[in-house]
Amino acid sequence: MPLKYLVILGSVRDNRNGLRVSKFILEKLSHLPHEFKLLDPLELNLPLVRTPLHFFKDPKEAPQILHSINKDIVDSDAFLIVTPEYNQSIPPALSNLLNYFPPASYAHKPSAICCYSISMFGGIRCSIQLRGMLIELGSVSIPSLFSISKVTEALNEDGTANDKTMDERCDKFLKQLEWYAMAIKEHKKTIPPS
Repeated sequence: MPLKYLVILGSVRDNRNGLRVSKFILEKLSHLPHEFKLLDPLELNLPLVRTPLHFFKDPKEAPQILHSINKDIVDSDAFLIVTPEYNQSIPPALSNLLNYFPPASYAHKPSAICCYSISMFGGIRCSIQLRGMLIELGSVSIPSLFSISKVTEALNEDGTANDKTMDERCDKFLKQLEWYAMAIKEHKKTIPPS
């Protein structure tokens, strides 16, 4: 059963390490029988949230880009967030992007977090808060986390890994996301979410 993954980048900083991480993740996804699309907040260039999509009294008044992104969210079977931690927290660009859309768009779909940092902590402090946010949006956070410590040593700029264990760890992580996405998608066919 083919799945649709939405890969969401969390950073817009200059010289962001998220590009090397996303290249690694997208390369791994390219070997699976699923579709994937990348959402990059830097390319989307959305302003700070003032009116989320679901707050417009007349949906036709909302910018078309919001409708387009929301369609990508609704059409996806799973979310894979690639994010650093900023000051032990969720990057503002990521929370800004996620908050534009209604919880119904994220509901009953698994989410997976790939976090990274230049330190030994590998972004895990951000992931703790991000899990809570994703759950509040209605997504089912998978148990596994793919954390990359010392990201500039672990991955080259082209996304290739310097550490052989990275491939095995990522494969297990993606396998768990695939399992949850398939299980939830199949279950929704027989018992629609309430």
